[in-house]
This record gives sequence, structure tokens and C-alpha cells, in this order.
Amino acid sequence: MGYARKWCQNYANNYNRDYRGEGTYGGFFNVWTDDMAWICLTLIRISEVSGDAQYRGIAKEVFDRYIWPRRKTYSGGTALPWTSRPEDVSNFNACTNAPSCLVAARLHSFYADAGYLEIAKTLYKACVDHMPDEERAEEPPLSYTQGTLGEACRVLFHLTGDKKYMDKAGKVLQYAFVSNRCTDSATGVLRHEGTSMDQSLFKAVLIPYAVNYVLDADADSRTAQVIREKLMLCAKTLYKHLDRNKYPQMYCDYFWGSTFTEGTASMGAQASGASLMEGVARLFI
Repeated sequence: MGYARKWCQNYANNYNRDYRGEGTYGGFFNVWTDDMAWICLTLIRISEVSGDAQYRGIAKEVFDRYIWPRRKTYSGGTALPWTSRPEDVSNFNACTNAPSCLVAARLHSFYADAGYLEIAKTLYKACVDHMPDEERAEEPPLSYTQGTLGEACRVLFHLTGDKKYMDKAGKVLQYAFVSNRCTDSATGVLRHEGTSMDQSLFKAVLIPYAVNYVLDADADSRTAQVIREKLMLCAKTLYKHLDRNKYPQMYCDYFWGSTFTEGTASMGAQASGASLMEGVARLFI
């Protein structure tokens, strides 16, 4: 927990200093709405693991003060824009609304505040309204967005009992593992999504949420089995391509179907690889 405390004290290395005078939560203010949502999800997870309520309290303040007040209306309802910039006033992408929906749902779980549940439902509708089809969270389909929307739907199901949420969770999560838009055509494993730090982290977000679905007793059994098999395929492929002769410098490549050879290893790629192996281990606990 020492690392988590330092991460929080350093405001997640947040470069924006405009609101730090407002308190700890002010240090997490960001022009990018999705960045604040990811921070909130991290704070909530730290609170879960540590049992320390201060972290979820910070997440609550960030959401209440900086995220939800940015909401805008569109013809079908209400959504959150990608940034606070004028040019993004109607950019209601899934990479913003899906994690924000999950934050609201998780805050309801903690605080039993019906207002958060209504916000989560509202943001779920915004996500669905802007989906290109029944399975793609957005265009292009990216693993982390598919995963986050799937988890938001799964949590909403458990909060409401409404099966439509779990059905949607299964569709978007399965798409991430079976669509040729998200997987490598030659191997069937999750594709290379790019070499930037953001892109190389995408799969690290998808994996634990996919595992949550597979382990959920209320998930569709056939869909869960498909996802489980794909997770195992990815893990076996990555394991095959880890050069154990170079241990402890046994690095993951950006694509799990190739072996890292030389150069500087990507922290994002290592996070995604670790997320996969840890996630698959959870399947056997």
C-alpha cells in the first residue's frame, strides 16, 4: 500500500495543477474527462483492496465536482464529452462514457445513493445510443473500451437485476475476443494495438474485466466458455513467446504472438502481459 499512497499523494503524476488548492481531489482534475474516470476507478480499486475509505472518498469528490458537471445533452439523452474543450462539446465517445458509467455504478455500490445508479443508467444509454452496432463499443473497436463497457454492464446487472445489462456485457466482451477487428487473423489472439504507452496498456484493462465475466455465475455459459478459451489461447501464446533464457529480463512484446528481441521493453506491454497471466491464474483459484 506504500506505492498506492505515494501514487495518490503525487496525484497520479497528473500534470494539471489548476485545482490543487481545492483539496486532494483537486489534484486529480483534468481537461480529459476519461483520464479522471480512470483515476477514479483506480482509487476505488485501491479502496477495495486496502479497506481504506479515503480513496473512494476522493473518487466520489472527483466525480461529483469535475466529471458529472461536464454532462451535455444530445437528442437521445445525456452524455459526457471527451474533454472540457469547446471542440469536444459533442464528442460523446465510449472511452469516456463507459468508464464514467462504471465509476457511477461502483459509487452506488459503496454509498447506496440512488442518484449514482441513475447516472450509471444514463451513461449506459449514452454508450448504447452511440454504438456503431450491437457489439462494438465504438469505432474503431479497442480492447480497453470493449472491456470497460462490458464491466459497467455486468455491474449494472448486479445492481438492478435487469438481464439486458448482462446480455450486453456478453456481446461486447465476446466481440473483443472473436472479431477480426480485435484479433490477429493468423493466430486468433488479441491484436497489436500500437506502441504508445496508452495503446500498449489497452489489453491490461480488458483482461480483468473479461475474467470477471467468465467467473460470474450469472453470465451466459456459452459466451463465458468462448471468452475463457480465448483467454487461455492468449496466455499459452504469450508463454510460448517469453524467452526464459533471458530471465529476469523476460519481456513481453506488444503482440503476444511474437518474441521480444532487443531494444527498450515497453512498460505498457509488460502491464498487459502481466494482466493476462494474473487474470488466467484467477480462473483456476
